[in-house]
Amino acid sequence: MKIIRDVSENIWNEVAQNCPHATFFHTPNWSKIITQTYSRTCSNATQAFDFGNGRLVILPFIRSDFELKKNFSGLHSSVFGLYGGPIYASPVSAGRLESSIHATLKAGIKKISFNGNPHCIDFFDTGKQVDRFTQAIELEKTASEAALFDSYSDSVVRMIKKGSSQGFVFCRAQNIQEVEQFHAIYQDAIRRWGDKATNNYEIDLFRSIFLNGGDVWVVKKDENIVAGNINYYFNGISIDWLHACDPQYMKAGLSHYFTHQLIDHYRKVGARIYDFNPSGGHEGVVQFKASFGATKKYFKSFSIDNEGCAYKTYAAIRGLFEKVSVQCLVTAKLLQNLEAFHQY
Repeated sequence: MKIIRDVSENIWNEVAQNCPHATFFHTPNWSKIITQTYSRTCSNATQAFDFGNGRLVILPFIRSDFELKKNFSGLHSSVFGLYGGPIYASPVSAGRLESSIHATLKAGIKKISFNGNPHCIDFFDTGKQVDRFTQAIELEKTASEAALFDSYSDSVVRMIKKGSSQGFVFCRAQNIQEVEQFHAIYQDAIRRWGDKATNNYEIDLFRSIFLNGGDVWVVKKDENIVAGNINYYFNGISIDWLHACDPQYMKAGLSHYFTHQLIDHYRKVGARIYDFNPSGGHEGVVQFKASFGATKKYFKSFSIDNEGCAYKTYAAIRGLFEKVSVQCLVTAKLLQNLEAFHQY
């Protein structure tokens, strides 16, 4: 096995394009989005493993969680709970996948973490595991818009028809200004969610997504943006990542209209799967997706600690110093109190 630590974009893209389960989150564009937005805390650490005869495995990684002047770090595939894991154009045995993953646990790596991929079989069965699910529509089974409507609940169909009569216009965001207007609607939604919100992304991330291949969609009403959506489309898999609407139009069917327009657009361009993305534990969101005919697809996420890493020694020493520091503070406080008592 030959390890390639500086993977060219051409090779990376070629493998991704020929891997049926690869998503946008397995591509160089996603790595650019994250490392450009969070350049102070993240860097690309994608690696390739050549087993000969055209069997090449690529592990897309983001390096972060730096400690001790970046001597220690973690590898994550991917971030924000989005899909990661290995990609390959030719079939690779489970044993070779396992060996490639363990080869990343070199000195200086504290741990590796993988968010699984619901569009392939579980590629590894070790480490600390968490069961997760997304909801998706198999668009290959819906040859027409009418077939989509047949898969929706009656209430969804009614709301779509209601929204279609409101003068809403569905289109791509045309410029950064429209992206910023969408972000303002999103921020308003975060404030409404309050403590229940599971994310809060900055405008710089939205800008980077717009400039690096993410699909940013909006709905306009009288030329004003009233809703926005970020969708990641690659390799026949459309992933609906983030959706926000102006609340004053919700009863007018805005969200249902918008969601249907998105699904039908990706059906028309040949998507195999419309993936609604995990729901962050919000049961109401799960029910909303189910009303569009989306079914659950289960997958695992896991992490592996580097048991042989020098980080464990460093962490133990740091923990000892922290314990001693706390004890010194307590002792100093006691001495201060005793001194005050004697003066009294």
